[in-house]
Amino acid sequence: MSEEKGIRLEFAQFGHFDSFEVIRSLTSMIGLADHELPAPIATGLKTMYYVDNNVVEGLTYYYKVCVRRGNLSFMSSEISCLASHLWSPIYLESDVWLDVADYSTVVHTNNRVSLLKDKSGNQRHVAQNVEANKPLYVADSKCIRSDGTTLQNLTGSFNDLEEIARNEYSYFIVATPRKISGGVPAQGNSGVAFFEQSYLVSAFLSIESTNSNWIAPTVSITADAIALTETRANYAPFNISRAHNIGKNKLMVSILRTPTLLQSGINGVYQAGAHSSQQVGGRNFSVLTQYTQNGRSIGDLHEVIIVRKAIDFATRQKLEGYLAHKWGLLDLLAPEHPYKVNLPYR
Repeated sequence: MSEEKGIRLEFAQFGHFDSFEVIRSLTSMIGLADHELPAPIATGLKTMYYVDNNVVEGLTYYYKVCVRRGNLSFMSSEISCLASHLWSPIYLESDVWLDVADYSTVVHTNNRVSLLKDKSGNQRHVAQNVEANKPLYVADSKCIRSDGTTLQNLTGSFNDLEEIARNEYSYFIVATPRKISGGVPAQGNSGVAFFEQSYLVSAFLSIESTNSNWIAPTVSITADAIALTETRANYAPFNISRAHNIGKNKLMVSILRTPTLLQSGINGVYQAGAHSSQQVGGRNFSVLTQYTQNGRSIGDLHEVIIVRKAIDFATRQKLEGYLAHKWGLLDLLAPEHPYKVNLPYR
């Protein structure tokens, strides 16, 4: 269904014509002779498109178009269309949705970003008031960029929510890592060899907890790996989940935590990681953030979606399909992914 609140048909006739007619049916018309077709729902059309706004969501409609010139006519082949809305994160009930592709949400002066507005409806915007710490808005790349010269980040909070212990969440991030060296994180619950002691890392999202007994996640990327570290306030890692062969191209990162499983995914391909019984908290959060206390991020951030609960498998695949189509990542989805070709519908 199109933004005109109906099914939009587009057609073309190369050469002169007088008018078009649109024929519609609730069943296939293949095999019917022209005189057996239903009466047209539109006649005398002079444009090469038509919006059928008399449709019921959930039904499939079958169409043919007839072009007329004088006493001559020609009938098109049949097409079918399911009357349904395209799926988008507005149906996800996300806690935070930051989308740099929507330029109306980016507030900047001379391309230095002071505010990125939350599209979830929860008003959890991220901001930066210190001029030296404002990331760069790159309109052509639809991103905000941290070049690593200083800590260039944006911060927000969940202060409208009570901070309670939880053991599940879902994060989706579209980003372009620009860290070109660094070690691969080690799998395990105690200790981690991380980034070869480097303070430069493409850390795109971190959650902070005010309770020292709870852990808080940070999502980071190097040229070799994506890592989710769940840490206490002293930065001692508890969990890590990883996937390899990242490179420096744009990618879709997903982190899924349930009470029994912690997974990290790259472009819809997942690896299971370690799991801890530690409860997760979260009061404040940052994008283009730091892994160590003196660290700073380097990379491009395009979109972030935070859901403070586990999402089901079907919803996860819809979100992957939505982001892949939007950000040009379809070639990176697995061949069997249900939205490799078509956009997801609600």
